[in-house]
Amino acid sequence: MYSAETRDRHLTQFIQELQNNVNVEGVVQLGSGVNGYQDIYSDIDLMVASSLHVSSTDVKEELATYFSTLDHIIVKEKKFSSDIFLLIVILKNGLEFNVSIVPLEKLTVRSPLWRVILDKDDRVLAKMTKEDELFQNQETPYRFHIDPSFEFFYLSHALEKELKRNNFIYALNMLEELRSLTLLVQTLKEEKKAHQFKAYHTLQSLFVQSYLDTFPHTIDITSIRASREKIQILFLQSMQDHPQFLKDDTLLYSFTL
Repeated sequence: MYSAETRDRHLTQFIQELQNNVNVEGVVQLGSGVNGYQDIYSDIDLMVASSLHVSSTDVKEELATYFSTLDHIIVKEKKFSSDIFLLIVILKNGLEFNVSIVPLEKLTVRSPLWRVILDKDDRVLAKMTKEDELFQNQETPYRFHIDPSFEFFYLSHALEKELKRNNFIYALNMLEELRSLTLLVQTLKEEKKAHQFKAYHTLQSLFVQSYLDTFPHTIDITSIRASREKIQILFLQSMQDHPQFLKDDTLLYSFTL
């Protein structure tokens, strides 16, 4: 496992590498690292802006080449559009880089956790500041266009049907979907960053305790149904006075099938 000093050293080396790269306009740090990292296990999350009139594909290839020179386990590329990429890099010491490569004009803000750490012509900060204003002025920054009450009812219905078929694998899959939906509803209720949110242990302690109690103790119909009922109670509690979702009382009678 790496130390905080090792992580800082790798970040410094990476920024120095980009400082001399004419194809890179700047770098934005994202996530917990903005405020000093959550803990020793935190990743380095970055957004690299390619310069104007420069192909972000070329920048992505240059960064992949750089990371391949490090003592790594894997350098994995993901492509989100013709000019937006993500490099996931895991070093042998366990340190993980998540580096988005984005054209300068397409930089976006999805969380208040960002800071510019490299800006050659002040264009990155200007763009991020503009995008941050748009983000902050959204009525609900982390909006999900779903109907939780219906989704819960539908998943619960599917779960019960598979229990009647003795199809425990599919029933357990539906149970996990119910649990994930409840987790999303609570995360948004507490106004956490739902996008790529992982710090579930920071949710309200009573919710965390109740959520962990929703896992079945054995794999049988009785235990799975009992878990479904616990999730139902927790879901309804999370939906109570929710700032984003309206609880559909017309479906409540159908939750217990």
